[in-house]
Amino acid sequence: MLPDPLREYLDRSDKSLRGKVLSVIAKLSADSGFEKAVETVESALSHNATDTDSLLNLHSLLNTKVILPGPIKLPGNIPELKRYIPKLSEYDRVLLKAGE
Repeated sequence: MLPDPLREYLDRSDKSLRGKVLSVIAKLSADSGFEKAVETVESALSHNATDTDSLLNLHSLLNTKVILPGPIKLPGNIPELKRYIPKLSEYDRVLLKAGE
């Protein structure tokens, strides 16, 4: 018997992709354990993601330790830059000319 999240995920998946989905879930289970694979599927359900790429990416995101750096403190001697506003009409003109 499959856990509810897995059953629901498979029900939402296209019938033609169910074999692929099961293969990915088996890979996730082998890599990190069945419980982690089920957590990934639960997360995918909450994001309405039913493709295998999303499963792999979510699993990586949820199970990889990422060290986030703290805020960067800038020294006080950095000059204030003037705001640059591009003239997009110039780009349009050049691109239109090039496309002729």
